[in-house]
Amino acid sequence: MAGIDKNIPIKIVSPLVLASGGVVVSNAVPAKTWKEFIAFIKKSPKSVSIGYHSPSSAPIIILESALKSEGITYTSNPLDQKAQVVLVDLKGMGNLIPALSSKQVDAVVGPEPFPQTAVGKGAGHDISMLRNLPPEGKWTDYPCCVIAARDEIIAAHPALVRDFVKLMAGMGRWCNENPQQAGILGAKWIGLPEEIGKNSNLRFLQTFTDGWKEGADGYLSDLNKAGYFKGALKGKSYKEAEELLVDPQFINGK
Repeated sequence: MAGIDKNIPIKIVSPLVLASGGVVVSNAVPAKTWKEFIAFIKKSPKSVSIGYHSPSSAPIIILESALKSEGITYTSNPLDQKAQVVLVDLKGMGNLIPALSSKQVDAVVGPEPFPQTAVGKGAGHDISMLRNLPPEGKWTDYPCCVIAARDEIIAAHPALVRDFVKLMAGMGRWCNENPQQAGILGAKWIGLPEEIGKNSNLRFLQTFTDGWKEGADGYLSDLNKAGYFKGALKGKSYKEAEELLVDPQFINGK
């Protein structure tokens, strides 16, 4: 979306991974579930800090919506002592676990494989997957990673793009059907213990579902409100921007 907003000639040709990951609380926080964490926040005499890795990522967008649905006030201003939650930009995935382990933050929200890795290293407790956060059912097909292609490649080599999308769709179906095996393979590639890989919660999507489109609209809405878009996507809904964003001709091997 950021590239398309800047008129870079690319299109999303297929969904890939859905929003994954979860919320991990510090060992110092007496909560093992999302409900217990919300109760802890409401009772806390001071603001509870929650870290995230990127301001335009699915985890923080989902977390903010979940906090709103629970009636929790939040801010990104560390000097705001009235808000119940202070959101902390930790500037990258590599800082999530150190910030949690050192108790710089009370909790962290992040994508796979952060939750499993944090728990495996004893840094905290995994209290909820992103897809299970409130409002219930809203995050089931929420987008994360996608397959994109340059317009010139789509025009010059459509068969190549079609074959690649078909290959990745087959991979995604296999991973959904064999999550433990897929997690173990992924763990080996990125140097994580097999036990962490077994707990992978990644889910892949092979078509543009209504839930995916609603999620994409959520991205546009939230990021427009934050002033993130300045060009082609400024002020647009997904319906208004769909032709700019998506080329669906390669889905299902067509």
